[in-house]
Order: sequence, then C-alpha cells, then structure tokens
Amino acid sequence: MQLFNLFDLNSPSNDCVRVNTGKYDILSLQTEQFLNHQVKERARSLELQFEKTQSIASYMLLGSLAVFGISLLVGSLFIHQLLIPLQQVSGASRSMAAGDFQMRVKVNSNDEIGHLAQVFN
Repeated sequence: MQLFNLFDLNSPSNDCVRVNTGKYDILSLQTEQFLNHQVKERARSLELQFEKTQSIASYMLLGSLAVFGISLLVGSLFIHQLLIPLQQVSGASRSMAAGDFQMRVKVNSNDEIGHLAQVFN
C-alpha cells in the first residue's frame, strides 16, 4: 500500500509501524507527523499561489479601469468633434427659419457633414 506515493510503507527506512486491523492500516506517529508536514507545506504553497492570483487580478482590474477611462476620454473627444459642425448647421437652419438668409456655415471637412454644410450654403 502506498499513501500519496510519498513513501513505501513496507520499507524499513520509513520508521513506521503498520498494524493491520482488517479493513484499515494504522500508521505510526512519525508517519502522521510526516504527513502533517507535507499537508502544511502544500497549504503554504497554495496560499502563495492564491496571493499571486489576487495580485494579478488586482492589476487586471486596474488595467481594465484605465482602458475604460481612456476610451471614455477618446470617445467624448470624438463626439465633441462630430457635434460642433452639426450644431453650426442646426444654428444656421434656425436663423434661416427666422428669416436671416445671409447665414453661412463654415466648411471644415470633406465628409458627410462637410457635404451637408456645402449643400446648406
């Protein structure tokens, strides 16, 4: 019988006493202490891995928040640049509706909004 493949119970070098009670084998106190030490070592290893995982998760959260903030900033600048010409065309159309037919919209681009301003003029 081998326990966790850590050592051979039949080997005399393990200093363990094996008593067969029929269904279960009883191990000596030295063997129990050895197993407790192994469990504690593995628990420490798992704790270190858990701490590393928490650290990585924290960095990932901070990185995600930074990317989210940067994307909000870039998106708001893009929207602002898109809305300025639309607001100019809207203001000019309100002026024309009020009777001021001399109003002109400054054309700054060659995209759809620039084309709209050219047609408006």
